[in-house]
This record gives sequence, C-alpha cells and structure tokens, in this order.
Amino acid sequence: MKYCTDIFNSETAEKIVRDYRLILSHILDRPNDALSAFVNKSENVKIAPARINKKTLAISSSFTAEALLSTWINHNKFDVDSTSWLDLFHQLVIKNPQKTALFFETEIISYKALDEMANSFARELLNNCTEEDKFIGIFMNRTPAMVAAMIGVHKAGKAYLPLEPTFPILRLNYMITDSETGLIITDQIEKISNVIDCPQKLNFINSKEIMRDKEDYRAILKKEDCAYLLYTSGSTGTPKGVAINHGSFINLLLSIKNNPGCL
Repeated sequence: MKYCTDIFNSETAEKIVRDYRLILSHILDRPNDALSAFVNKSENVKIAPARINKKTLAISSSFTAEALLSTWINHNKFDVDSTSWLDLFHQLVIKNPQKTALFFETEIISYKALDEMANSFARELLNNCTEEDKFIGIFMNRTPAMVAAMIGVHKAGKAYLPLEPTFPILRLNYMITDSETGLIITDQIEKISNVIDCPQKLNFINSKEIMRDKEDYRAILKKEDCAYLLYTSGSTGTPKGVAINHGSFINLLLSIKNNPGCL
C-alpha cells in the first residue's frame, strides 16, 4: 500500500482501505440499495460518509453518526448586524485607512487605497452595466486590481463570476453562457475578446483604463443577495453554478478570522 506520509499516518491509511473494502462489499451484496440504507441506527455506524449528512453515511465502525458530523462539518455561525461584508470592510477603512490591506510582490496597498480602487470599479460598472447584468465576470490575473474589482462589483450592487484565465476555453465559454453574463472586467482584453465565443452579446471593461474615483459608493445589499457564482468541476457531468449569498460570505470570512486555516 502506497500513500503520502506527509498527510496520513499508517493507522489512518489502513482504516481508509479497510472502510473502502467494506463499502465495496456492501455494494456488491446489495447493488440496488442507497448508501443511506447501510446506516446502522444503533450506537455504532457501519458506514463512513459518502456525503456529509445524516441520511448518507459510509462505513465506519469507530465513529457514530453524530461524531462524524460534529467532527467533519464546520458549525461556526456568527450573528452580525451587517447585511454584507462591505459594511465590515468599510469599518476597517475608517478605522485603519493607512494600514496594510494587501501585499503583492513589492507593492503595498492600504485599506484607503484599496477602497478607492474599488470605488473606481464601482463607478465604472454603474456607467456600463444594466439591470439585466446580474453577474459581472472577472477575467483577471491575481493582483490587487482583481481584489479591488471584486469589491467594486459588490459596491455596485452586483454579484461576480470568477473567470480564471488559465481555465480551458470550453469551460469559460460554458460558464459565461450558462450564467448569461454580459459584462466582463478584464486586464487581458485582447485575449478574452479573441477566444470567448458565446451566443449573447459581451461587453468588456478594461481594468487598465479605469480612472481613479475616490468618492465612496456602496449599494444597499441584503444577506439574501447573491455575492458570487461558483461552478462545480463538472467531473460527474455538466458543471453547475452555485450562488453564494452575502450572509454565507460573511459567515465564511468571520469563520476564517476566528479559526485561520479552517478551510
């Protein structure tokens, strides 16, 4: 048996193999049953999680269902008055305007500078997008400008669709088409305009040509409003778009702040 010793010890590796064999034996014996049918309702659960919920647990003789759920699920939930993470970001800008918000190579960006960059993107979006532009694509290299664009999209009251420049062209085309995205912020205008082929009309904002606008702008957002759209890998079929709302996004950020490295 070969495994990465930097991640697993021998006991864990052996348990994974043992449980996997047990899962296979159950499947072979009862191929038409759902995995949830193998759950023992008594104290010991005989199946380890295939999906982390009480209805579908996979084989494990050493943990109960409750133990697995409490160990593997992040139960952190924070009650905050803010309806969007922009409120929390604005508090930092007011409290620590000159403190460092971002490091990038030799560049140091303060909270005030980042906020001004974001305001510039927000103003540009207000001048270019319409009510029909539910999602704003962001096709940019990972730089401070990309972070400012993400914040600017939220300031403009929109949700963003992250478009990784290294993704295959077919995947990018699918994501843009499926989400009906019509406006994309990019720092690679020639590249994306030449390779993207979607049925809907696309407009582009060149991030390198945006004028700096220091005037603050923040749209009124609700926790239920969508913050961004992520697509699944599509390994089991067609990629699916998953909308993450501002309430969930705030909880994620505060969870990371409370317990760094929890993801």
